[in-house]
Amino acid sequence: MKDVATFQQYLKTHCAHYFPDFPAESLTITAVSHQVRPQSTLFFYTVHGRGWEQAILVKVPSSRQNQEATAGIFQPKLSRPRLYPDVSGEEKWQMENTALVAIEAYFAALHDPRFGHIRVLSLIPESQAIVMTVASDPHMRELVRPGWTWGRDLTSGFLNAGAWLAAFHQMLPPRHAQPRQLNRSAYVDTIRRFTQFLGEKNGNPRFFASVAQEVISKVDALLPADIPIGLMHGDFALRNILLGEDNTVTVFDTLARWCAPIYEDIAYFLLSLHSNRWQVVSQGFAFRGARLSAYEKAFLDGYFADAIPPLSLISLFEIQALLNKWSSQFSLIQTGRRGPFKELQLGITNRYYRRYMRRLLTSLEEAV
Repeated sequence: MKDVATFQQYLKTHCAHYFPDFPAESLTITAVSHQVRPQSTLFFYTVHGRGWEQAILVKVPSSRQNQEATAGIFQPKLSRPRLYPDVSGEEKWQMENTALVAIEAYFAALHDPRFGHIRVLSLIPESQAIVMTVASDPHMRELVRPGWTWGRDLTSGFLNAGAWLAAFHQMLPPRHAQPRQLNRSAYVDTIRRFTQFLGEKNGNPRFFASVAQEVISKVDALLPADIPIGLMHGDFALRNILLGEDNTVTVFDTLARWCAPIYEDIAYFLLSLHSNRWQVVSQGFAFRGARLSAYEKAFLDGYFADAIPPLSLISLFEIQALLNKWSSQFSLIQTGRRGPFKELQLGITNRYYRRYMRRLLTSLEEAV
């Protein structure tokens, strides 16, 4: 692939600037792999020095032609409601650049050993590429695996993930960040849009109508008029968090695009924990209940520190996150030709999500 060699040569030219502590003649660049995604292509390299190495990622927005070629592979054809509109192209590149640089500066200034950060090495305007270091730590999703034994104790990692998110929510928003969904009526409208879509397209309209009725009837009692607002990560999930052996947390893949209720990110993370693929396929039997509960408690303790977590508020936004994911999964499953496997996949997903929703509705009922 032509671009692999092009960026490899670019790194050879600039590596001495990136890593001035090492003599330029001692540095070598190895191309490792590349991944083509709907909105970008990722080029992975390794820089080798004397007894030292560093992984580097060059992230390049996909051309319009490439986006069109991959759209049928990665993106659902069925239109669905969304929490917020998509963004792509140069606008997305500029947002990501700004967010990465701001996050690096912010977390480096905290001098908190619990938090790592991705270092932005340079920007390549002519190709809209971002050159950055890549941590070699595993994703949290890779570490949270089913089994009769707990394996590595991740409690401190979840504690630090919660603390990282709390710090991020207090970060000064970049100029491109916009306010979104700041009141009860906006929340209610979101619940109505998602339940109407799922009721009409996924079937079981009575169930989704009852979900909307139960949730909306409790909004005034549970959702305060002034909802705490913070800078949103927007995709704060296990797959986007790296965890070191010393439980250092490094988070990536955000545009820092919105200022919105802090409970959105919190709920989205808990959803990623409780609705991981192992749990869905096994209908909730892949993990011992105590294991995920311990991780959830550690995460909330890390976020709220000495304060008591507002569990009813978190449940409200977890319901919103679940409806959003349910709509997304349904749309993805509907892409392409239907068949017995897709029918089975849809049935498994619907069954698990219904149980998950009933649990969340029960927690709301107990809170009122």
